[in-house]
Amino acid sequence: MDSDAERFRFQKTNELIRTYIGHVDALLEIGCGEGHQTSRLGEVSANVFAIDISNRAIIRARQRYPRATYDVGGVFSAPLLSSHSFDLGAACEVLYYIREIPKFLARMEQLGRFCLVTYVSVHHDRLAAALANIVNPHFVDFEYHETRWHAAWWSTAETSAADAGHT
Repeated sequence: MDSDAERFRFQKTNELIRTYIGHVDALLEIGCGEGHQTSRLGEVSANVFAIDISNRAIIRARQRYPRATYDVGGVFSAPLLSSHSFDLGAACEVLYYIREIPKFLARMEQLGRFCLVTYVSVHHDRLAAALANIVNPHFVDFEYHETRWHAAWWSTAETSAADAGHT
């Protein structure tokens, strides 16, 4: 996670947030792992909240970046989710591990005003299909040498408005 490629990905993710999403007061990082990207997300939000299903990863993340608020659990189980609201829910390099991606994305939409996912290109076909049901997603690619990432972000206000139109 300390490679030039990963640092590039962290930088590009932050640029994307600044450029397309704007001010983020409260950011939720879903699947923070050991906090490598968490510390970088602290550059775009003063209030970073991070969850991961691994207690060991959370312990290491707290050591790496103590300014964030951490909780053990997933998007359906982490206790801090019931007591906070978020401007942005970010799941960077996480979708690979999710069994029910549409259900996961729907839960992300309940948690933040904006949602952001990133993933490496080798998983694009499978994950792009899962993202096809998102209302008005925006996509951007970035690459470092031979590694290409895809990022998708969307406003949950647009999703809510579209859902209201279908009732």
